[in-house]
Amino acid sequence: MSWASECHHKIRWSCDEDAQVEVEVEEAQAAPECGPHVADVVGVDCDEIWAVFVGFEDIDEPNESLATEPKRKLGAGLGYEEEFIVGPPLIADEGLVESRVATKDLDDDVDDMVLETEEVIEVAEADVIASFLLLGILSSNGLASLVASEKVVEVVYRYDLDCVPSNYTNNKLGFIQNPQIDKTCHKKLTIPKDMKSPIFVYYEIRGFYQNHRRYVTSKSEKQLMKKSYESETVSCSQEANTSNNATIVPCGLIAWSLFNDTYGFTIEDKPLPINKKNIAWQSDTKNKFGSDVYPQNFQSGSLVGGAKLNSTIPLSEQEDLIVWMRTAAMPHFRKLYGKIERDLKAKDVITSEIQNNYNIYGFDGQKKLVLSTATWIGGKNIFLAVAYILIGGICFLLGIVFILLYMYMPR
Repeated sequence: MSWASECHHKIRWSCDEDAQVEVEVEEAQAAPECGPHVADVVGVDCDEIWAVFVGFEDIDEPNESLATEPKRKLGAGLGYEEEFIVGPPLIADEGLVESRVATKDLDDDVDDMVLETEEVIEVAEADVIASFLLLGILSSNGLASLVASEKVVEVVYRYDLDCVPSNYTNNKLGFIQNPQIDKTCHKKLTIPKDMKSPIFVYYEIRGFYQNHRRYVTSKSEKQLMKKSYESETVSCSQEANTSNNATIVPCGLIAWSLFNDTYGFTIEDKPLPINKKNIAWQSDTKNKFGSDVYPQNFQSGSLVGGAKLNSTIPLSEQEDLIVWMRTAAMPHFRKLYGKIERDLKAKDVITSEIQNNYNIYGFDGQKKLVLSTATWIGGKNIFLAVAYILIGGICFLLGIVFILLYMYMPR
């Protein structure tokens, strides 16, 4: 059966706590071609909802047989919606005007929305669980880091106490400040395991706060880069000029306090050279320290803070200074002194000659000599490996907990 037109009627109803029916009727527009339309909804109770129809009020010869079924039972429940699509046939002589009823349950819509929401929640839960498990698997990086760190061979020797004569044990500051006393000391170091070259030589200082605000800003970056800026000493609040007002290059407390202990090694009474080239970052040597900038009036005052610089060598080639000028973030730090470019065997004995010049006794610091190999992770760094393992392990355990909750206590 084809239809000349359709008239839509929507009915919505619900039941409250007192079993009272509330209805809302949206009737079709009044048009001659429309068939019977809904006039009202009658709710006997929440278990019986009826729609009342009227006949062909706008048709010339309405068929009376429709009057035999003036009502249609819609259903029951807390909330439904039904849409009636009615209208006259294309050929009016066929007699009865048929009607079609399309029913749509609001509960079905709600169910669909709930299912879609549950699917989204399930996908989100799966993503979270997968993320935690993936992070847990990545804890294997921690194991790899731990293995690599354990392969690093180190020889660490604290010399700030041993290199003080016994008669100055209770007056270390007097010892270090007396230029007439020889500061040389010797120590035999035994290599515990085979050490593959390059073997990195570090000095380690503890208790030195290079990150202090006034210290870390006491330098002139412009002065370090170009000769034309050598008079730029505004940021160097101390050690900017000499007593006769001559400019100091490099100025500031960082350069003034340059580390000045020296190390030398022998093995089997033969010198063990230390290569002090390429120990600074290339970005620093090329971009932060000028090749036309030379030291001037450096450590020329009565109070000498640390090492002196060769005034015939530009700052870009004075790598001890460049390494020192890259200030440490923590009060305990290591800085690269040089590299030994030959292998050392287990049980080799090397003799170290140390010039104990740097004053750490005024602030109860410590000084250590460190020989170390390196792996793909760098030097020995157990903290990074342990952090990887702990965080990864926690994430993996959380992933397992979420899986169990998802299986036994689903939403």
